[in-house]
Amino acid sequence: MRFKFTQKKGLLFVGLMILQYCLMGQNNSQAFSLEWGGFVRADAAYDSRLNVESREGFFIFWPKPVKTGNDGRDLNARPGFNMWAMTTRLFARTKPSQILGGNGYAYVEGDFTGPSNYENNSFRLRHAYFVIKWSTLRVLAGQYWTPLDVPEALPRPLGLNTGAPFHSFARNPQFRLEWGRGKFKVAGIVLAQRDYASSGPGGIQPDYLRFSPLPNFHLQVHYTTENLLMGAGIDYKSLAPRLVTDSLTFTNEKVNSVSFTAFGQVTAKKFRFKYQGVYGQNLSDHLMAGGYAVETIESGGVYKYINLNHLFSWIDATYRLGRYEVGFYGGWLKNLGTHRPAQPIFWGRGENIAMAWRAAPRVSFNSGPLTLYLEAEYTQAVYGEPDEMYEVKNTHSVGNLRLQAVASYDF
Repeated sequence: MRFKFTQKKGLLFVGLMILQYCLMGQNNSQAFSLEWGGFVRADAAYDSRLNVESREGFFIFWPKPVKTGNDGRDLNARPGFNMWAMTTRLFARTKPSQILGGNGYAYVEGDFTGPSNYENNSFRLRHAYFVIKWSTLRVLAGQYWTPLDVPEALPRPLGLNTGAPFHSFARNPQFRLEWGRGKFKVAGIVLAQRDYASSGPGGIQPDYLRFSPLPNFHLQVHYTTENLLMGAGIDYKSLAPRLVTDSLTFTNEKVNSVSFTAFGQVTAKKFRFKYQGVYGQNLSDHLMAGGYAVETIESGGVYKYINLNHLFSWIDATYRLGRYEVGFYGGWLKNLGTHRPAQPIFWGRGENIAMAWRAAPRVSFNSGPLTLYLEAEYTQAVYGEPDEMYEVKNTHSVGNLRLQAVASYDF
């Protein structure tokens, strides 16, 4: 594995070492120190077909559509094999300490998948946040899972897409305030975009949210018992896709998107079952299907926008048998269109997919720090031609079978 050690990355590691030295060297009544950990992960995967993918194929969305060549053969019906170790991960965490009358800690985590497809094997930031918790109140600030990724109910498929595009996959800079008493918890989150951003006229970038200029808002409620978690949430996002028109005049038109989710987890001794459903608008920044189109073009070249709507659902079940664990992940999505006629100008992902589904059984074996995994993941997508309301017609189906093996060593 090749690690691109730049000046910035060198400063990051030196800074962490200095931080640990300073914290451990304090002579006050509280002793600070860092705990280090992570894992080394080696992956190998075979695909029966070319896929819409990212990062050399270790992250796949769905199989590519049929593309007929001059010889009449499907040019995308080509198998592939690859191996990688760039998902190897490191983390550092401070030991809990007393802060403002509560308990607090900080956490930093990164891996070697780089910030883009062109920087694979370089170090990149995954999580970086601090938490302070009181009896009924909890504050989190920094970069963390987006609210549609519920840490208490994350699916566990072997693929690094973590269930996307049927399940959200994103991390965002955010401020999270949680209040809990008894079995109930309420969380309010404001967040921005960075590595996972929306699509628009200038490509994929966080500026559409930045200059809206409101943050993304999310409200979530949890009900938790010893063996049960149930929750629901609502998400609001406002984007400003263009700041000026083609004729260089000011425009302030927004695309406002609202999404709803319900989720849960049930545990019983060796068995665990998780689920989530999402009604989503414009969720391409979550690595899901979705986006928005131009509804009308007004005088002066001003665009009016409209959301593409989707339904998403998934389940994940695991059962442990000593050192072995068997599991299954299943996902499904449905394109609901725009509900009103729109122009053939679209930004996002999957506007030509009517429906897609995935089934992924898996098995793992654990021995101390070493875990071995095997998974078979079959994904089918139904492609077609979107009409004026982005409902997909004249469809055909394609499928991809991925066989994946992983060895992971924790430290």
